[in-house]
Amino acid sequence: MLLVKKVQGPNTIKAGETAIFKAIAFNKSTPSETEKSSINWRLVYDSGTSADEKDWQNHGDTLSYKVPADKAGLSFAVMPYANSPSRNVCVITNVKRSSENILNDGFNSIRKEFSSLFNETEQLPSAHKLYELIGGLRFDLDNLLDETGSIEENEIEIEEPVDTSLANAKRLAIIVGHSKNRPGARAGEPLQQYEYTFNSEIAKSIERRGRDCGLAVQTFFRDDVGIAGAYRNASSYQPEAIIELHFNAATPAAHGAETLYSSVNPQSEKLAQLLQKSMCDALGSRDRGIKHIKKGGRGYGNVSASSLPSALVEPFFGSNTADCENAVEKKCFYVKGLVDAVLEFIKVEK
Repeated sequence: MLLVKKVQGPNTIKAGETAIFKAIAFNKSTPSETEKSSINWRLVYDSGTSADEKDWQNHGDTLSYKVPADKAGLSFAVMPYANSPSRNVCVITNVKRSSENILNDGFNSIRKEFSSLFNETEQLPSAHKLYELIGGLRFDLDNLLDETGSIEENEIEIEEPVDTSLANAKRLAIIVGHSKNRPGARAGEPLQQYEYTFNSEIAKSIERRGRDCGLAVQTFFRDDVGIAGAYRNASSYQPEAIIELHFNAATPAAHGAETLYSSVNPQSEKLAQLLQKSMCDALGSRDRGIKHIKKGGRGYGNVSASSLPSALVEPFFGSNTADCENAVEKKCFYVKGLVDAVLEFIKVEK
C-alpha cells in the first residue's frame, strides 16, 4: 500500500487565491501513477470545520485549493493520506488578510479599548489596571507589526517540506520568536546574532534531534501571521507541547536562564520546570527560575495564546559575554536538553 511521507505547500496565502499542495515522498521510491491517483486529501480549519470539496481539485498526489474569501484570518491543515489523515503528514497554511485590513482592525481595536476606559470614568484607572492595559497594548502592537510584515505585497513562498516520516509519533511545535523584519535583540561577542536568526537555527537543530529520538517537530514563524497567528498555526498541528524560542538582553551584568508560562493550561508549569532545568544543566546558567506571567505581564500574550501546554524560553542574556560564550560552545547540549525535557514531559522513550 502506498503511504505518503512528505507533503509540500505554502504556509501563507491570501483569501481568494489558489494554493497548490503536493505529496512529494512515499514509502515506495517510484510509485506508479495509478498508486498516486489513489491518494486522498483532507483540509481542516482551526475552527474544526472541513473545507468544502467544491473549492478544490484533487489530482492524486497534487491538490489545488481556492481559498474562500470568508476564510481570511484562519488557518487550515492539509493532509494527504491512504487510510487515515495524520497531523504528522500535513502542511499548516495561514489565510492572510490584507495589510490594510490588518492595520485598520488593529487600530480600531486598540482605540476602542482605550476610549472605553476613559469614557467610563472621570478618574484615572488604578495602577494595576494601567499595568494590564499597557502590557496588552505592547502585545497588540507586536502582534500587529508581525502580522502586517512588509507593506509591500510579496509573492507566496513555498516552504521547505517538513520531514513527517514519523507517522504515529508524538508532536512538538516550535515557535521562533520575533520576525525577519523585527528580529529582536542582537547578541554581542562571540555570538553576534539576532534572536530570530539564532533561534531559526536552533529550531532546525531541534527538528533533527527530535526526529532521531522519535519525536515529530514542526517549526512555526511569526512572519506575516503575528504572534496570535503563529500560535494558531502551531495549535492546528495538535502537538503535545509548544515552545517559543528567545534569548534575553539587558545590562552586561545580567545573566542566566528563565522560562515564562501562564496558567491557561495547568500542564504548562510542569513543562516550564523541565525546560528550565534542562537549560541550566546544558548551559551552566544561573537559574533565574520559572516565571508565572499574569495578564499585563511581559510575554503574557505569547504564553496565553494557546490552550495547549506552552512555555517561552530565555536561555541566556545576549548582552552578557559569558552567556554568549556558553551559547556558542554548548549549543548542541542546549538543543539536546530541550528535546529531552519535552520527551520527559510527554513520557516518550529516548
